[in-house]
Amino acid sequence: MKVYAQGSVWVVSLEPEESVLDCLLEAARQHGWVAAALWGIGAVRDVVIGCYIVGEQRYTQVKLPGDWELVGCHGTLSTREGEPFWHLHVVLSDREGHTRGGHFFGARISGVGEFVVFPLPNPMVRQKDERTGLYALH
Repeated sequence: MKVYAQGSVWVVSLEPEESVLDCLLEAARQHGWVAAALWGIGAVRDVVIGCYIVGEQRYTQVKLPGDWELVGCHGTLSTREGEPFWHLHVVLSDREGHTRGGHFFGARISGVGEFVVFPLPNPMVRQKDERTGLYALH
């Protein structure tokens, strides 16, 4: 993982076999980011995505083995129970150009990962919303 500043914006560059979420969490801790917006692209493998079922207050998870183009990744960084927490969604493309998307649970880099982080000036905190079962921004 390489992390470098571009003015007030940061770039996180990931290499093959690195875990996307582990590296993004490490970068947040190392650089003291408590709130941020993010977008990213790259090539990933062994992806896990999901969808939140509000009526059941649970996520589904779908494992997508093999290689995928990370067409887009976007989301926010906040704190949840005192720890950095990335809430990310992705759109992925297979080798025929068919897309899948959803809540991002994880993946490893297969080629490269390029993530641009826009730190925000004030902390954002997530707390559990009993109505939906989600940890929402407060």
